[in-house]
Amino acid sequence: MASISENGWTLHYTICSLLAAKVRPGDIVPMPGGANDLMVLGGRAPQRANDRGSVFVRDPLAETSDRMEMPLRALGMVRISAAGGWSEIPA
Repeated sequence: MASISENGWTLHYTICSLLAAKVRPGDIVPMPGGANDLMVLGGRAPQRANDRGSVFVRDPLAETSDRMEMPLRALGMVRISAAGGWSEIPA
């Protein structure tokens, strides 16, 4: 399965500030505090200045296929450009 890439940017998981694996459609993201895990459907790369991009997710246990758009930092993710730039650095 291909990683999520768009406009020269690829979505990656991070662990603290360390880069981990590339994100692929269908990956499950564990949410803190006992919240339901989320399934990654896709992402939107930065499109203009001060745009950090976002990720599209859904609850894999829900009966509907409704998707939500979330900021990358909420899921511990970043977008990395082919030139090595970061679009979002998690706190």
